[in-house]
Amino acid sequence: MAAIIRPSPAGNAPDAASPVDAPPAPPLYARSPGGAATFAALAFARPSPASGPRDSGKHPGPVMTYAVIRTGGKQYRVTPNATLAVEKLDAAPGTTITFNDVLCVATEAGLTIGAPTVAGASVTAEVVAQNRGDKVLIFKKRRRQNSRRKNGHRQHQTVLKIATITAA
Repeated sequence: MAAIIRPSPAGNAPDAASPVDAPPAPPLYARSPGGAATFAALAFARPSPASGPRDSGKHPGPVMTYAVIRTGGKQYRVTPNATLAVEKLDAAPGTTITFNDVLCVATEAGLTIGAPTVAGASVTAEVVAQNRGDKVLIFKKRRRQNSRRKNGHRQHQTVLKIATITAA
């Protein structure tokens, strides 16, 4: 059985003692006798900023393709196969819509930011449904006048499923 070697609190050299004989690690957070909080061995417990997956200069994981589109006066960050609800668009369920108002596109090649839009970029989406959003209640009251008014509103919206993101 291999012995577990822990770094010693005195430095970064490994402790030659066996895990049974090794002293316990100091607490990460301890209170001093005066009541003020002190961090003990914090530099020892945390890895240094130079270590880790970003030290090699490579991205730690796969790059996700996404785009930022503008529709209905709002901006949406979309990814392929994502479903989102936007302001009502005049399209029947099952039809395909192409958004040319793309503000930025991120691919494996890098991030492209438009000024104001990315030339030649487009996002295609399929209309899943036309429905209404959650009810928003409007309640107005004028105190001491027995005047109350309650109203509700449900915004019409279009549910989209993003099919493809095409960069220029």
